[in-house]
Amino acid sequence: MRKFKLFLLLLLLLASCATVPKMEKPIKKYKDFDKPFEEVWRSTIEGLTRSGELISFTEKESGLIVVEKELSGDEVPKFTMGPALVVWHRASVRGSIFVKPTSESSTRVFVNVKIKGLGTPLFGSYPMEFALTSNGRIEKEYLELIEGMVLASRKFKALQKRHAEAQKKSPEERNILGIKVKALTDDVAAVLGLDRSAGVLVVAVIKGSPAETVDIQKGDVILELEGEKVTSPAVFKELVRKNVDKEMLVLKIMRRGEVLTIGLPLH
Repeated sequence: MRKFKLFLLLLLLLASCATVPKMEKPIKKYKDFDKPFEEVWRSTIEGLTRSGELISFTEKESGLIVVEKELSGDEVPKFTMGPALVVWHRASVRGSIFVKPTSESSTRVFVNVKIKGLGTPLFGSYPMEFALTSNGRIEKEYLELIEGMVLASRKFKALQKRHAEAQKKSPEERNILGIKVKALTDDVAAVLGLDRSAGVLVVAVIKGSPAETVDIQKGDVILELEGEKVTSPAVFKELVRKNVDKEMLVLKIMRRGEVLTIGLPLH
């Protein structure tokens, strides 16, 4: 029986040596951002926290963030081939993320991952702990997560700036859609075959506004905004305010008895 096991092990070794390893393009383990250190540091912490990563250590002075997690399910390899055929039971990841300023307005983020696995060699009796080499996939996931959070932070700041600028403008200048509306009168509603509270009447479209670019016209009746019924000018303004951060608003309008759906871009 012992000779048979040795013979089988020799066959596995020969098979692993005979297989030509597929050369994979190395994955870059850092990312440069054209943002100052403070913003990237804050976005990195927020992104890791929101994604459920366990942050075990932070040191802002050195720019170090340490995250740790246990791999489970399909994330743990079932076994690995090679000189030591191992059946894996569990694995854990320790990621060291370094946020380093490269200038006053730019920052580089490095990610270094170490993986430990607990497994039993096929021809052994007891589980052993092994250090596994990262193929760069986990580092890439962390960098993509951080990049997404930095971009989201940038967009949020742009929205804050636009909102602050809007508050300085007069009520007429704040009309971001470029539409002036009023309530339907009984006579107009009767002609259109609508209830008075079925929509609002467009009485003017500001030249050069988003509304003009999608051909919203004076005399149109706005029935819905983002799937919600527009029952009065006050409701219309509130729905615009609630959805102002979207890239596009979807309006349902009535024009000369025909119901149309129009996408109105805001940015």
